[in-house]
Amino acid sequence: MRIDEIQKIYNRLRQNQEADWVIQTDEKTVIRRFIPHQRLILLGGGHIAGALCHFAARLDFDVTVVDDRPDFANAQRFPDASRIVCDGFVSAIRKLEISEYDYVAILTRGHRWDKECLLQLSKGIRPYYIGQVGSRRRVQELFRLLREEEGVSPAFLEQVCTPIGLDIGAQTPQEIAVAILAELIQKRNRRSKEEQFLVQTNYEEAIFQDLLSVTDHAELGKRVIAVIVDTKGSVPARTGSVMCCNLLGRTAGTVGGGCGENAVLTEAREVLQSGKPKLVSVDMTGDISEDDGMVCGGSMKVWLEPVI
Repeated sequence: MRIDEIQKIYNRLRQNQEADWVIQTDEKTVIRRFIPHQRLILLGGGHIAGALCHFAARLDFDVTVVDDRPDFANAQRFPDASRIVCDGFVSAIRKLEISEYDYVAILTRGHRWDKECLLQLSKGIRPYYIGQVGSRRRVQELFRLLREEEGVSPAFLEQVCTPIGLDIGAQTPQEIAVAILAELIQKRNRRSKEEQFLVQTNYEEAIFQDLLSVTDHAELGKRVIAVIVDTKGSVPARTGSVMCCNLLGRTAGTVGGGCGENAVLTEAREVLQSGKPKLVSVDMTGDISEDDGMVCGGSMKVWLEPVI
């Protein structure tokens, strides 16, 4: 892969645009799609939002919290949030410039601002996901008002996931947050499968920074990019996971860690020396899975490509 191609991908991401890496392996052609940071915008800073922010930040969501109360919209309450906005909900939605990559959860206190949030969201670019807390009966009445009094299109309202979250019988704020997060993961993974791209989450800033920081062509400046192109069974990383490394074994990103990643690093050094790309199969059954403490083993195929 050429360094100028990497720069182009990075530039597009910083402009909030998608970018594709077309990979021609020994077996097939696959596409690793990089997309801008996937924001999870929480409209409301209550107890459900607190738990959801905590969990979602650990699963590669870039969390923004919005609330109009200073006691709720602060870093002490939401230490895992990337951004906290203390403002009215309508004003905040305008300022956030919501895109088609965003996920929005409407969690306003007592449902007081649900109507205003949905109305404002209907006027702009439709986010990839909108979910709303509320009983079916209450939501049906709210949707009727939005259609008849505000002229909101039925097509927009049909895209709103409500009641929000998967039905797991959740009761507490923490359980409801888990149910919502499960639905977010389901939507995120379904998008990649439907569009036939490698499953992925956010683009990895550290990888691009490492690759683009190289200013010379000395041996230690050379890099290999590794991407998981196929998996079977239980493995510690998903398809689309990306890592880069140099001759010293210094890495950015990961393809799962442990013995499996160590096997990839060994092969990567050979690719660095030969300058030729290679498809590597890593078997994580038997001894390797025992060393990594995995409940069951699996296998993965990793494409290794030198950066030139």
